[in-house]
Amino acid sequence: MDLRVLLDGPVLRISQNPNQGVDQLIVYKFGKHEVRGWGFRTMITGAGGCDLPAIVGVNKLNVRAFDKFVSSNIMRLAPNSTVITGWFFKNILK
Repeated sequence: MDLRVLLDGPVLRISQNPNQGVDQLIVYKFGKHEVRGWGFRTMITGAGGCDLPAIVGVNKLNVRAFDKFVSSNIMRLAPNSTVITGWFFKNILK
């Protein structure tokens, strides 16, 4: 994703290309862009297609749209750092 500084300013890269050989995907939030079909939606789908574990933050406003987007093969984690860290160590650093 690029950002252009208005009135003839430079174009700045504000996103990174996904790296090969990753162990998991962490998406800060499934927000309004993802609800509308944009944002990180393709990346989340790609992770699922590669059996790559993904942690996706979802607020209460977007839970219904997220549930429509994902399959039933998901694990819901409490929004608690101990729970998420435990999942990470059990599933990623096994």
